[in-house]
Amino acid sequence: LREEFYVIEGTQYRASIFDYKGYVIWGATARILKQLLDLVFSNRP
Repeated sequence: LREEFYVIEGTQYRASIFDYKGYVIWGATARILKQLLDLVFSNRP
């Protein structure tokens, strides 16, 4: 997961971006995917 910042009409916005096998997953979908992966892999023994 990476984050990029954009400025639109003087306001800065943050975009979460996840690259996967040539696809770019961004925004809320990228944040949800990161949360899911964190949950799945944080409970390993």
